[in-house]
Amino acid sequence: MVRVIFFDIDGTLISLTNKVVTESTALSVCQLHDKGIKTFVATGRSRPEIEAQDMLRGMVFDGVLANNGQQCYGAQGALRDVPLSKEDVEALVQHVDEHGYSAWFTEADRLYLNHIDERTKTVMDDIHTEIPQIEDIHRALTHPVYKVVVYLTPEE
Repeated sequence: MVRVIFFDIDGTLISLTNKVVTESTALSVCQLHDKGIKTFVATGRSRPEIEAQDMLRGMVFDGVLANNGQQCYGAQGALRDVPLSKEDVEALVQHVDEHGYSAWFTEADRLYLNHIDERTKTVMDDIHTEIPQIEDIHRALTHPVYKVVVYLTPEE
């Protein structure tokens, strides 16, 4: 029988209060792994975000389900790799161009925004992540994209 435990990052592995992994959390995950229990991360966060911020520091995992399952990987490499459809990305880029929203695009190894405004800063601070670099979002038309976050109000 295989025993597996899945962990979220935000509020589970990383405290929402102080934005760090406690020593006791890291130790507990390592002890589970040492007992032969498979440990996985299941998160909406992306691989480049997890790695750039060293979110899993001090812990051993058998795999990560990133971008809400769009990208799954383990020590042996990719287990699942499903970017958004080209048609959806084209529609999103066109909509962002037409309306001027701030949008965050996630590729396999790259994160970027079209521009930063106060709304973007507030949201990124709320989710405890670093603001990605500014790039031309038309790049998304020629590269696989796994997630797009568009910063909208309920009215928009």
